[in-house]
Amino acid sequence: MKISNLLILILTAFICAALVYEKVVLKSEYEKIDKSSRFGQYTYTDEYEYFSHVVVNGNNQGLVSFYQKGAALIKYKDNMKGRFTSKINNDTLYLDFDKSLTANLVRLDRYKRVVVFYDTLQSIQFTNSNIYIQANKLKTLKASGKGVSDFCLHGYKLDSLIYNTSGKNITHFNYGEPSHIDNLIIKASGDSRTFLQNLITKKDIITKSDNAFVDYNK
Repeated sequence: MKISNLLILILTAFICAALVYEKVVLKSEYEKIDKSSRFGQYTYTDEYEYFSHVVVNGNNQGLVSFYQKGAALIKYKDNMKGRFTSKINNDTLYLDFDKSLTANLVRLDRYKRVVVFYDTLQSIQFTNSNIYIQANKLKTLKASGKGVSDFCLHGYKLDSLIYNTSGKNITHFNYGEPSHIDNLIIKASGDSRTFLQNLITKKDIITKSDNAFVDYNK
């Protein structure tokens, strides 16, 4: 065998070995990251038993995001450590935030973020909070928002949504692709503002009182 051919074989073997080593190292690092989503870099993870109801108080300067992932856990970074408490009682997850994260006017800082993964969600109540819910498929969701809040729902399929909005609550349905909500019931009061976009419904009942505003483009 010529020396040139031998060198080519050695070089080829070296490259293959390097590629295999790189793959093993990358896989090892990847295994350390939460593969469920892009939230692998969140420092802290609190795991919980199953819950289907949520109550949130405070954090209208930050954001509480809910993602339907078939798990029950919370993820957050250093800037939210010690800024809220969480507990589960009778199938309900309670999130109570430090008063410093609540303002008279909503000044959203997405870096002050808490991410909640859930399996299914039957109801959510929130006061003075910024709430985002991503739902792949839910049966009936009962939601109630009040105070100085912002609520955004982005879902693919909901059988029924029963929503009460009051105070200065602002609501957005929906960004991006259309949401399919078979039965939509909204009761708006106070100075709340509700914007309904990209919705496909079979039946909807919307009532307004006080200075409530609802913009619905079917």
